[in-house]
Amino acid sequence: MAQELGNIRGRKVISADALEIGEVVDIIVETVAWRVESLQVKVRKDAAEKIGVSRGVLRGGTFNLPVELIQSVGDSIVLSASSTELRNSLVQAKHAAAGK
Repeated sequence: MAQELGNIRGRKVISADALEIGEVVDIIVETVAWRVESLQVKVRKDAAEKIGVSRGVLRGGTFNLPVELIQSVGDSIVLSASSTELRNSLVQAKHAAAGK
């Protein structure tokens, strides 16, 4: 099912273990193939520590959520990964980026 990209912004992101992670603030598109690569998510304060995302004092932290971790898109974005699996995925992505 196709979704208009503008309609994705503002939707809640919920992990497979029912933790509300945050909300979609932007969409990252790979411009060679014009494919959505990830969603930029503003993380909730209570979820930030659980998934290992830093937050500033005055503003929330954000992270890029790979679309491969999305199970379904409806009124909210539901992940196929638990909060622990999401944390592990973000740590692996950070290490991979540092190794480039």
